[in-house]
Amino acid sequence: MNNIFRIYVFGSNRHYQNFKNSIDNSCCEVVHIGEESEDHGKSKSEIEIFDEFKNVYQRNIETKGFVIFGRATVQGGIENIAKAVEIIKKEYIELQCVPVIGPSVEAAKIFNDKSLTQKVLSDYNIPTPKTALLDFGSENLMEIVNSFNFPVVLKALGLSGGCGMKFVKDESVLQVNIADLRTEGIKDLIITEFIKGVEVTYTVLRLGDTFLRLPVSYKKETDELLTHPDAKVKLAGFYEGYDQHYHYVEEIMRKYSIFGLFTLQGVLVEDNMSDKYDMYFLEAATRMTGSTPIMSAALEGFDLYKTIANWIISRKIRFGYKKSHAIQYSSYQHKGMSSVDDLIKLDWVIEAKYESLSKMLCTNDRRDRIRISFNVNPQENLIERLRAISDILKNPSYAEEVIDVINYFREKRMKENDLKCLEGVWNENTSWEFYLSDYLPEPNLCTAVFALLKHKGKIVLTKTRRGWEMPGGHIEEGETIEEALQREVLEEAGAHIVKFKLIGYRKIITKKQDLNGRNANYPFPFSYIPHYIAVAEADLVKPTGDEDEILESGEFLPDELHDLNSEVMPIIDVCLKRFNEID
Repeated sequence: MNNIFRIYVFGSNRHYQNFKNSIDNSCCEVVHIGEESEDHGKSKSEIEIFDEFKNVYQRNIETKGFVIFGRATVQGGIENIAKAVEIIKKEYIELQCVPVIGPSVEAAKIFNDKSLTQKVLSDYNIPTPKTALLDFGSENLMEIVNSFNFPVVLKALGLSGGCGMKFVKDESVLQVNIADLRTEGIKDLIITEFIKGVEVTYTVLRLGDTFLRLPVSYKKETDELLTHPDAKVKLAGFYEGYDQHYHYVEEIMRKYSIFGLFTLQGVLVEDNMSDKYDMYFLEAATRMTGSTPIMSAALEGFDLYKTIANWIISRKIRFGYKKSHAIQYSSYQHKGMSSVDDLIKLDWVIEAKYESLSKMLCTNDRRDRIRISFNVNPQENLIERLRAISDILKNPSYAEEVIDVINYFREKRMKENDLKCLEGVWNENTSWEFYLSDYLPEPNLCTAVFALLKHKGKIVLTKTRRGWEMPGGHIEEGETIEEALQREVLEEAGAHIVKFKLIGYRKIITKKQDLNGRNANYPFPFSYIPHYIAVAEADLVKPTGDEDEILESGEFLPDELHDLNSEVMPIIDVCLKRFNEID
């Protein structure tokens, strides 16, 4: 018994169970203290939470840590837990140095209040939509309202998940919407300008002085209804970058002593005239969010609960950091809990959760839904996994809905590093654009790959019936992009690649779908061809490819290339400008 220690978990029973299941219970006891009162959706007071702790606390067992898994759907829960933990540390001297995975009292209060959150974000010069608190006792109420351009959104403070929100298209219906919310018992409201765009979520896990960035999560834009759509699709791990926004998160966590998870959510708005983007940040949260399971899944080998537990027990962070992809889908078409039971049998499903929306405050949704989070390799098993879930849900449109959102993000994603530098036409139905980029486009829609191959200071090209080209070709079924690159270069140029670096991609655009299958290699309406610069081993070997397809190969100095009159010379020129970035 002397080797036994305890970790106290406050809040969600579901997260407590997940955390407990991730720990070796032969040496660790995980004790749960709930935050919800008998009045559904309301929190116990900090004194009630403290009293519950007193009843289970044992001084003779070492306490390793406190973990806060408060829920946004329990009003005041996160703040009251943080207050209770503060009281515990004051009352028990031996617990003062025990680490807390969760927010400070100040952070719990601020980031559970939309108006306070907006003020903090503004203080950090983080772009936010115009927002104001509606003080119904103020003489300046209508002056505040009239300072906004409609449409606007009314939001109830302290609620989450789209609850207590109203889209207000003009001033004539504003008072009606305010009255509707107040009849629901809502007293505190804020007014925010309505911004429509892609929802983007940044989450950081802080353990001690280590900040782990979970992959960015995207959700297709929320429309004017502001309700839970029939098919809500989120993606994580598909795109990377955005250091500036992660720095916002980390700076706030340091300022307000936030450990564990912190999330910053914004709306990405595209300026169609300039092809640029603006980001407006709407909310921040110190809790587990709905996106967390898929963001965690986008790090292969990473388990949120186990990572937190390992750090509490040993102050070490152990997991394999390999980027993956994950998708989350919410469905109203299902067979209840039997669908959940069938889904969790699939080893690639991270979470299958049954949710009753009829219990949510201030919402017109009176349906139940299932939320599914799952791993996927877009190139290899996307369709297979979509079909498996579709069969379980008995929802034939499910796969189509997910693919539609993936295609949507492929076109709407941030292009901070993507620069269009060339464009051309193949035929009356097909055109192309070439983008410089440090990031691959959606792998599932990459159909071929090419490389400007460097060998002893010269460029290796291959000659086909089309003329001189860079070595490369179509990606075969089951291949990754990099595997196809290495195979094609060996087949066409007799080269083993030792280094390679992405330069950009050619975007193939088709006006109408080819129903005859002649262009089956290029999906409608968009597909992509990544281009690399690569370095070959010292000695070339005989090409292994089809001699009827590859007429010859040759090595050329950069100054000699224009004499070849290659059709792809403009792309070769673009790649040559970055020729010296790899040796």
